[in-house]
Amino acid sequence: MKQGGGITKTNKNGDAVMKPASLTKVMLAIVVLDTVTALDEQIDVIEGDLIGGSGNNLLPGDTLSWRDALRNMLMASSNVTANVVGRHLGVRLLNDAQATPAQALQRGVQALNDKAVALGMTATRFTNPSGLDHTDMRTTATDMLKMGEAALSYPELLSAWGAARYTLRTQGKTPRDMTIATTVKPLLEGQQGVLGGKTGTLPDGTLNLMLHTRTQEGNDRLTVLLQVGGDRYTEMQQVLDTLDGKLKAPTVPADDTVH
Repeated sequence: MKQGGGITKTNKNGDAVMKPASLTKVMLAIVVLDTVTALDEQIDVIEGDLIGGSGNNLLPGDTLSWRDALRNMLMASSNVTANVVGRHLGVRLLNDAQATPAQALQRGVQALNDKAVALGMTATRFTNPSGLDHTDMRTTATDMLKMGEAALSYPELLSAWGAARYTLRTQGKTPRDMTIATTVKPLLEGQQGVLGGKTGTLPDGTLNLMLHTRTQEGNDRLTVLLQVGGDRYTEMQQVLDTLDGKLKAPTVPADDTVH
């Protein structure tokens, strides 16, 4: 454990291999913010971006700003938006407007893996920008914590993952304003000391949670829970209460990882 004026960290089974799910979108946001400076620039949605899952609120022909796209990924956890962002990121990195959507998306995903290597995330592999399940998609809580610590240095990301609600504006074929909400329950409920975070959920019962909190002593704390089954919010609260000395350390099932 490391404590003081900076981040508080703790680890239990941090090297167990798990699925990142939509925590992947935090890495996508990091790479976008490393690459794109004009966040008000518009990017478009095409038919090939459409995919099932959470935050399905965009249509082919829509355009939205990079800034709003980041909000839709980090708050509503939109898989379609992750595809849009991953594709446009790839086009930019390839510096080739003629790249096919598949080529561009592949380059965008490569950028996520390149950043993971740069951050020392040796056990992590991304195969898509949204975190949808794939046999080669993997991570550990130790690696997710490295990613989360990196995320704390991006003010735009912190603003997005720390908001409870936001008005998203699309242009293009069907201009409209939409109110989106975070998927992080304690943030939506206004729980004291919760500064932000991201969920990750899969049909197999994966219920991940990255939570950024501030202690009563004024220290920032980043806690990552990777698990299958259970109640992530109850278990996260048990972890936080244990760190605060309110509980004895909880018993964590073998297939759960807390970091």
